[in-house]
Amino acid sequence: MKYLILGQRGEIRHITDNEPLGVDESAMVVEITDEQAAAITELKTSTPKEIYFYVDGDLLTLQEKIEHDKWQAFTLEEAKAAKISELTNAAKNECGQDIIVDGVGIFHVDASTLHDLRTIEEIVKDGISPILVGGEYPFYKCADDQMANLGLPELAAIKEALTARKYSAYSVTLKQQIDAVQAATTKQELAYIA
Repeated sequence: MKYLILGQRGEIRHITDNEPLGVDESAMVVEITDEQAAAITELKTSTPKEIYFYVDGDLLTLQEKIEHDKWQAFTLEEAKAAKISELTNAAKNECGQDIIVDGVGIFHVDASTLHDLRTIEEIVKDGISPILVGGEYPFYKCADDQMANLGLPELAAIKEALTARKYSAYSVTLKQQIDAVQAATTKQELAYIA
C-alpha cells in the first residue's frame, strides 16, 4: 500500500510509502495500491509539467479535471442535455466549413451562399437571362476569391458536395455520440464522450 497526498482540489502533491502524519489541513490523504502508485509515478515522470488529479479513484489530467468539474453542477439528465447540445454545436461548426468542389472552386456553406447558388441555378435552368454567357453564370466569386463560371454541371457538383457533407461522417459520428450520451449512467461517462 501507498499513500497519496492530495491538495484540496484533488491535485496530486506526493506519493509516500508510509501513512503521512501531520499533513496540513488543506491536504487529503488517500490510500492506493502499489499498482496505482506505479502508474501515477510513471505518468508524472513521463509528463512532469502536467498536473494530475485523483478524483473518485481515477487519475485525471488538468483538462480532464476541468471537464469533470463542469458536469458536477448538473443532474445527470441536465448534463446529458448540455452534452448533446455541445456535440450538436460542434458538428454544426464542422459542417459549416467551406467545401471544395474539384474543378469548380471553394464555396462557403452559409445561408447567403446557398441562397445565391439556388438563385444562380434557377437562372441557368431558365436559360434566357442576358447575364448568362454560353449557358453559364459567369464570374461567380468563390470563397477563395477565385472566379468560376457556373453551369448546370458545376451546380450539380456543388449540390453533390453539399449533400455528401450533410450525410457524411459528421452525421454518423454525431448520432453515435448522442447514443453514447443517452446510454451514459454517470456524469463521469459524459466527460469521456467526444
